[in-house]
Amino acid sequence: GELKDYTPEEVKDEGEFKPLKGSYVTVVKRLTHNIGVSTTTNEPYDFYSLNLQVVEVIEGDKGVNRYLSKRYQNTIEGLKKLWNDLFTAGIEFNKESRVDFDLSLTDTIDKQIKVRAWAWTPDKTRAGEPIPEEDRVAIQQVKIIKKFKGKSKTASSENIPF
Repeated sequence: GELKDYTPEEVKDEGEFKPLKGSYVTVVKRLTHNIGVSTTTNEPYDFYSLNLQVVEVIEGDKGVNRYLSKRYQNTIEGLKKLWNDLFTAGIEFNKESRVDFDLSLTDTIDKQIKVRAWAWTPDKTRAGEPIPEEDRVAIQQVKIIKKFKGKSKTASSENIPF
């Protein structure tokens, strides 16, 4: 009865997540092989999706608990990129066959991955058509790295004075 006279208000979507820029420690939350048919275009799709959650900011924008993602096409070149990224991150996986690889994807969950993130704003479509400046949208970019270069927030054993 306390809310009987309450008139609901529409929730406005005013805040948007801007792309992150900086160096981050992340953990794998999901690595999946996605196969299907698009409900909007009826075109088939087949790709791998890596979803990472930021757990520590080394330098750059605040981003703890934000998610970053990468996509890899299910092609020889796409798999090479994915395997290179997993190898760089120090994550072991089964590469005997694509089936064995897919079965080993759950072994990547909660593994740490170091990344650098930045935004890229395209000025042309994939077809090469110019995008009007007011319609350009920044796209999050993520690069998996082995270690951070330069200064780090964490002290190394070499810096301990005793």
